[in-house]
Amino acid sequence: MSGNMHTGGSYSYLTGDDSDLLAKNFFNNQDGSDYDRSDVDIEGFAPRENIVDTEPIIEFDYFGVPIKSNVEIWDLGDEEYLLKKSMLITIEEYLDEDDVIASLPELELFGQGVTEAEAIINLKFEIIDLFEELSEEDVEILGNKPRAWLRILNRLIKKVLDSK
Repeated sequence: MSGNMHTGGSYSYLTGDDSDLLAKNFFNNQDGSDYDRSDVDIEGFAPRENIVDTEPIIEFDYFGVPIKSNVEIWDLGDEEYLLKKSMLITIEEYLDEDDVIASLPELELFGQGVTEAEAIINLKFEIIDLFEELSEEDVEILGNKPRAWLRILNRLIKKVLDSK
């Protein structure tokens, strides 16, 4: 082995730190003999080899916790309706259930599917259904929430073709 090569041992060789020397002096007496550790209370301390081999104390279960993201939609997938501006929707993917939910919280609507695309398509159907249902009602008989939903939908959606 070459004289310049260091293969392990002293931490102070790499850092200039005297921590190895301090630890060595702590466990050795002045005369160089080993320190008698029999009276040292080490109850509650795990042996060094067990520290590395133990399982983590805190485990986090990722299942049941959705992966959330936001997606912009520009079209409702129906030629009869035109989006005046894009809509920001929330996507929640549940890994443990192979389930994806696309939602529009402001309108309390959601679409569910096995894939993100399927969930978005189902949400679009719900948006159109709500828009049609509320548009057919007299605004005066609508409650506060449905009236607010209709106001939001009228700002976002324009009916292009009348199928009747």
